[in-house]
Amino acid sequence: MVISLKVQHVRGAPPRLCMWEIGANRCAAMPDLPSRLGWSSFQAAISPDQGTTSVRLYLYADGNYPNTDTINRYADVHVVEVPSVPEFMLIADAPSSEAASQQLAILHESAHPAWTASGGTHVLVDGLLNGWLLPAGPTKFSAEYKYDVWVRGAQLVSAIACIALLATMVLQRLAMALRRRLE
Repeated sequence: MVISLKVQHVRGAPPRLCMWEIGANRCAAMPDLPSRLGWSSFQAAISPDQGTTSVRLYLYADGNYPNTDTINRYADVHVVEVPSVPEFMLIADAPSSEAASQQLAILHESAHPAWTASGGTHVLVDGLLNGWLLPAGPTKFSAEYKYDVWVRGAQLVSAIACIALLATMVLQRLAMALRRRLE
């Protein structure tokens, strides 16, 4: 599972959450939420423990903080189930010349093979997003959705239909007003 959310700590106890594992009867292990003032983004990959049959997400604003009320705000909460969260182990760092030979461009749209780009190798980022490995350095880059023409066409047809409907309504009102004057 991948969880993402925005959190704003206003005052009192720091924000916290629990992805309760039903069956295992405990909170899944995950990093702490950011507790700085202002809005922060949080994202984590969670692999439920063996024996977990379902999960529940709990967001907290604990009231047991000394001498003040607690205010924590949460927004844009998403939990996405993925078949498995890939795991990897870094055995050794690549030599610095190789590490600097590529850069990653990320498109914050749902990953789909219909996305194409002006260059680079298409990769999956965080199990959800489109990414392209590009040569390091200044690179002109653009990405587009293969079916964008159809989407834009549908939007254009919808706009024309709305304008035609509005024009019909205006003409009907004018015709009614003209008939009243002639009567």
